[in-house]
Amino acid sequence: MKKIDRRMFFVLIGILSASGMLLRWTGIRFVGVDYENCLENWYQQLKAGGSLAALAEYEGDYNLFYATILYLLTLVPVEPTTA
Repeated sequence: MKKIDRRMFFVLIGILSASGMLLRWTGIRFVGVDYENCLENWYQQLKAGGSLAALAEYEGDYNLFYATILYLLTLVPVEPTTA
């Protein structure tokens, strides 16, 4: 089997990365069933709480680490589907 040189490796990594970003960008506004039924409610609950204390009243079924990340995303001034 032929060994791939270092430059070609980085070119391939660049192409794969650009392809991945393009795929993500095309679906950035997609709203799935999981988001509509669960995640949007939890996001709004944490946002309405206004502080980290909102995590004490979090009603979702994800773990605390994920809920903390979700809370931190409420602080970012973008739409929840793009955060």
